[in-house]
Amino acid sequence: MAAPLSLHHIRLPFSSDNPILHNKPSTSTAIAAAPITNATKTSRTSNPIEPHPCLALLDKCSTMSELKQIHAQLLRTGLFFDAFTASKVVAFSALEGSGSLHYARLVLTQIPNPTTYTCNSVIRGYTNKDLPREAIFFYQEMIIQGWVPDRFTFPSLFKSCGDLWEGKQLHCHSTKLGFVSDSYIQNTLMNMYSNCGCLISARKVFDKMLEKSVVSWATMIDAYAQWDQPIEAVKLFDKMESESVDPNEITLVNVLTACAKARDLKMAKRVHQYIEEYGFGNHLKLNTALMQCLL
Repeated sequence: MAAPLSLHHIRLPFSSDNPILHNKPSTSTAIAAAPITNATKTSRTSNPIEPHPCLALLDKCSTMSELKQIHAQLLRTGLFFDAFTASKVVAFSALEGSGSLHYARLVLTQIPNPTTYTCNSVIRGYTNKDLPREAIFFYQEMIIQGWVPDRFTFPSLFKSCGDLWEGKQLHCHSTKLGFVSDSYIQNTLMNMYSNCGCLISARKVFDKMLEKSVVSWATMIDAYAQWDQPIEAVKLFDKMESESVDPNEITLVNVLTACAKARDLKMAKRVHQYIEEYGFGNHLKLNTALMQCLL
């Protein structure tokens, strides 16, 4: 289990031996140090309303080598301490394919009061790179420091969570913060409970939803199908039909998965009618699931 990085071991950003400030730019990079330096000098006589050239370079950045050069210049000019600018540096490091979560954490230590968006970027980065433990540890660490999450924090956390006890703690926290009625959070919460094998809790979340989208129905049907409760999945699809909710392709794939397990040929034929009625005939995964039911 990977231990979370400490947020207290990095030197202050303007220290004379700060490794980030003294990062040597590569001569082969597309954004060389000289143009950035010249742009910085030019900005002193330019209209203060115009964006600083470093900010434009930040938008065009495509590699960590380039980002480190721009980051150093932002520190020297003081532009880095604008919350929006700092969040872009962290977001690139955490979320881009060429980024570095380690560097994102180093950068985060230079921000006195990181925004919720900035912290969410790090959590999403860990989740996207399949580092669930690090995402949970980082969340716990930031909560201890007084950070308040928002509605965009929890979906990534629920996706990262594979432990039922931790999942329930996160569920409780999201409820206390007033996100109990957020449909996107509830859908990812149902999926988390399903991944942990706790279908009773998943169904409780589903039943309490005031507005169930087709994604909500598909998620719960899939939970039953994946955990060998195909009859419950088919019953829920019947209920979905009775409430006049139109299925999408994913819903029908999940129902067909249940039909195959329950050997319910009658329901499979009904799904086939839906496929023809809604024009889903070109959906490869749906056609494959249908073939498995009818063979």
